[in-house]
Amino acid sequence: MRTLFYAALLVIMSSFKTVSANVAPEQVITTATDEVMVVITEAKTYYEKDPDRYFTNIASVLDKFVDFDDFSKAVMGGFASDQRLKSMKNEADKARTLEQIERFSAVFKAGLVQTYGKGFLAFGGEKVEISDSRLSPDGNDAQVLQLVYGIAEKPYEIRYSLRKNTDGDWKLRNVVIEGINLGKIYRNQFLSAARKYQGDVDQVIDNWVIEETAI
Repeated sequence: MRTLFYAALLVIMSSFKTVSANVAPEQVITTATDEVMVVITEAKTYYEKDPDRYFTNIASVLDKFVDFDDFSKAVMGGFASDQRLKSMKNEADKARTLEQIERFSAVFKAGLVQTYGKGFLAFGGEKVEISDSRLSPDGNDAQVLQLVYGIAEKPYEIRYSLRKNTDGDWKLRNVVIEGINLGKIYRNQFLSAARKYQGDVDQVIDNWVIEETAI
C-alpha cells in the first residue's frame, strides 16, 4: 500500500509543470512522468553508495516541474496571502513576511525531496495511464484522471486540477489521490503548527517536518 502511494506521489511531483497552452495537459503529465522515471531507474544502480547524488538529481528534476513558491504559499494559507501582504502598513513587517515565505519554500522543498525521495525508489515500473481528461465549458480549467497500477486489485486514482494563467499556460492547482487532497493535508499541518506555536511563523518553519500521509 505504501509503495503505491509513493508511486502516486512520483506522478504528482513530476506533473507540477507549467503546461503550454498548445499542449494538452494530459500529454505534459505523461511526458514529465517519463522524465522523472529515468532519474529513478538510474539511481537504483548507485543509490546505496551515493545517496546524496540521487537526492540532488531528484531536486534538479523537480525544480523544472514544481512551482515550490506557489505550492508553499498555498500551504501557508492566510499567513502568506496577497491580501495580508497588501494590508500591511509597516514595511518591516512586510519584508519579514516575504522572507518567511521564501524561507518556508526552501524548507518545504527540502522536506519533500528527503521524505519522498526514498519512496520514489520503490516505484517498480507499475503501469501508469491517463483515463480521462476534460475541459470546462470556457476552456480555462481542466480535470485529468490518471490511473497507477500495482500489486493492488484496483489502480490508484489520481485527479489533477489545472487552470490557465493570464499567459494562457496551464498550471496545476491541486491533486487528489484516492480522495485524499495533498494540498489540504499540508495546509492543515501548517495551521496546526501555527496554533501550537501561537502564530509564530518562524517557529513553524524552524520545526517543519513533512508528515507522511497514512494510506
